[in-house]
Amino acid sequence: MPGLGGDIADVLKELGSVVDIYDHSTNTTVQEYVDPEQGLSRGSPFMTQYVRTCTMYHNTQGKLGNLLKFVNQNEYFLFVAQAPEIFEGSTIVNEALLYKCNTLVQFKRRIKVPGSEENNYTPQTEWKDIHYAGEEPELVHLFFGLFTGHLSSVELSTKDFGNIVIEKNQLFVTNHINIKAGDRAVLKASEEDEGENHEVEVVERFKMPGIKICKLKEDTRG
Repeated sequence: MPGLGGDIADVLKELGSVVDIYDHSTNTTVQEYVDPEQGLSRGSPFMTQYVRTCTMYHNTQGKLGNLLKFVNQNEYFLFVAQAPEIFEGSTIVNEALLYKCNTLVQFKRRIKVPGSEENNYTPQTEWKDIHYAGEEPELVHLFFGLFTGHLSSVELSTKDFGNIVIEKNQLFVTNHINIKAGDRAVLKASEEDEGENHEVEVVERFKMPGIKICKLKEDTRG
């Protein structure tokens, strides 16, 4: 017998919104149905626009740090927190916290390269793209992320996820990117956009499982 969790999953498949769930660690996508809420109306305009909750299967294949694409709306979200709802000792649904992505990000790292005859063989520096582990070096990868910009710090208390605090100039991305302080984050509105350069000051790896939080500042380096 599938139990109550299975029954609810069947209802979600009939009435829910279809999402593609992309796992960066395995480069695989699965499709599920969720019941989304339109925004945290008790918060600030930023929270209402970019912080969402949704109900997922009791046995969802989604993991923290995955990218969720709402297929019909063509919107992308990071899966940042999960709270299972338990009934009679079994999980019947998972409540998920999602951050809506508002930027594409290209990460770069400064490396030293040998000099040439033109510069008297003086070592030079250049910016090299950062990729997922195992990808071919010639692939330029754009990551989805949430950039908070210059908003004032905001905080919201929620029943399922406790206090949510978001500060200015933070960039939230999946933890499956090998980034560190000193790297460059090029924020783009689209693939064709040249983007804006930001320097990664701090990378928090353990505050939110599955997510890296980057503190950014203006990057004036050449």
